[in-house]
Amino acid sequence: MKRLIPHLKGITLVLGSVQVQDLSGLCVRETAARYAGELRKIKIFVNLTHLSQLAVTKVYEVLACGTFLITPAIAEHQNFENLKAHFYDSSRPEHLAESIRFCLEHESDRIAATHQCCEQVHRLDRLENRCQVLLSALGAG
Repeated sequence: MKRLIPHLKGITLVLGSVQVQDLSGLCVRETAARYAGELRKIKIFVNLTHLSQLAVTKVYEVLACGTFLITPAIAEHQNFENLKAHFYDSSRPEHLAESIRFCLEHESDRIAATHQCCEQVHRLDRLENRCQVLLSALGAG
């Protein structure tokens, strides 16, 4: 983030999180609903570099909510081959800033791509489908 900020010039990043908790503990359904609602409000979700070689669930949550995703291009990712997102070089913060600026300036293209991604995730990457693949692999499906 420190290396990215000088390249943003006029672009405001917003950070946040959602967690609903009452006296009996975490309210999972309400937290998930509020989280999804917040994701839907975002024009562009910038996924920062993470340590996993697998796609983190956040990537699919963002796409399922119909939010445009910019995520790091990592050669070792095992399950990003069909992912319709914009990839950036995490070693070049200026590239990420350019990507964000480009996506903001080309709103109609971004909205069309977002719609296509959202449909794909709902069709192919629903939790039910993923669970079925796991059960089939175990011989239980």
